[in-house]
Amino acid sequence: LMLGMALLIIIVVKEQGLAILIFGLFLAMLYVASDRPTYVAGAIVAFALGAIAIFNIFPYTQQRVAIVGNAFETTPVDVAHTAGYQIVQGLIAFANGGVFGSGLGLGKSYIVPFSNTDYISASFGEEFGFAGILALVGLFMLLVYRGMHIATRARSSFNQLLAVGLTAVFALQTIVILAGNLKLLPLTGIPLPFVAYGGSSLIANYIIIGLLLRLSQDMPS
Repeated sequence: LMLGMALLIIIVVKEQGLAILIFGLFLAMLYVASDRPTYVAGAIVAFALGAIAIFNIFPYTQQRVAIVGNAFETTPVDVAHTAGYQIVQGLIAFANGGVFGSGLGLGKSYIVPFSNTDYISASFGEEFGFAGILALVGLFMLLVYRGMHIATRARSSFNQLLAVGLTAVFALQTIVILAGNLKLLPLTGIPLPFVAYGGSSLIANYIIIGLLLRLSQDMPS
């Protein structure tokens, strides 16, 4: 059922990131609930086969992948008129940041389309550099670690599954958007938690943190 839902999202909604988020959440909770890696491996294989079939049937998915793969296969003048322009400008922003960045407020965010939403990590990387990106990823990893720590010490199976699910949503959002900005996955509309502009996303992530804090109150002392 979850496999079909994830593949249907790719076909109907045309949003690979949301499909990865939902199916990844399902895999995380499936592993915790069953404690059987073979179930997870089988689900991943089935999803991969379904994704390959969709890629070969629907031209839209082929175009999304082609944009990522062929972003640099144009001249600097022509790239401004292609769908890969945002990808190229985002990577240029990362490169301009170097190790320590250009400084707060000194980046050229205007060269990257949607630099406050889809490509906020490129703007962040330009101003704070590779060191800043590592620090940001480190903070995300700390939140994920604490979420999983809450899950492992939960008193009930329900609290454990809830903690894992909430943490997985947060982690998958971060992975999908960073991979999209770094040209590892087709870009999606999923925002970077607590960084990208967007009121509904900010509220949702604060709710996740609030629920995890409430679950932490039930851990044994």
